[in-house]
Amino acid sequence: MRIWRLGAIAMLGVLLTPPAHAQTAAGQRPPVELRLVLVDINTATPVELTRVRFIGRNRAAAIVAGRPWKHPDELVAKRVMPKKVYDQIKDQLIAK
Repeated sequence: MRIWRLGAIAMLGVLLTPPAHAQTAAGQRPPVELRLVLVDINTATPVELTRVRFIGRNRAAAIVAGRPWKHPDELVAKRVMPKKVYDQIKDQLIAK
């Protein structure tokens, strides 16, 4: 019976605890900031390249093997990735 009471008290505490994502005073959640991380295709390691969506180990190895790159759109011209994929990640890539 004592275990049941402890369980009931613990459950009551969980239910009465305010949520961690409490809303602001105006009733709206604060905006979530998304940071765009730029990856330099000329200096990034293969591991850093694989952190970009749609770049796996093979594509990262092809990017490293084709260095130096003048502009990220060369990845399409040299057939490292299809244009459709490049269009989705082009804002994350730079070539210095």
